[in-house]
Amino acid sequence: EQKGNGLRLVTFHSEGDGDQIECSIVSLGGQAGGIKANVVRWLGQINIPVPSDKEFDVFLNKQEQFESTGHLKGTWVDFAQLQSNDPPSTPSMMAAIIENEEAQIFVKMTGTKAALDKNKMLFKNLCLSLGL
Repeated sequence: EQKGNGLRLVTFHSEGDGDQIECSIVSLGGQAGGIKANVVRWLGQINIPVPSDKEFDVFLNKQEQFESTGHLKGTWVDFAQLQSNDPPSTPSMMAAIIENEEAQIFVKMTGTKAALDKNKMLFKNLCLSLGL
């Protein structure tokens, strides 16, 4: 765990020599651009072309909704769904967007597709544990 800096509240790094992941939690006031704008920005961070409007809407509609134990409602965004033909070593991301009246909270996990798949349930459990 690393202390936050700037907009990041905290950053976690995996230990060991295997597939490495990084997980960060960021809180921004207001709507912070909304879900679509943030997903488009993240696609660029992992070099995935933005799908057509129709394909993009289909992708967003497939994403799983959740409510944390702290009663925060959010959406998990699994970018590996857009990388089904890519090898397990391909950089990818999984994110949670938690919308709240006071702020938007972004939880991101980055690493290879294989590393994200291996840590997906831990990531979801982290997101489900969040509260204000």
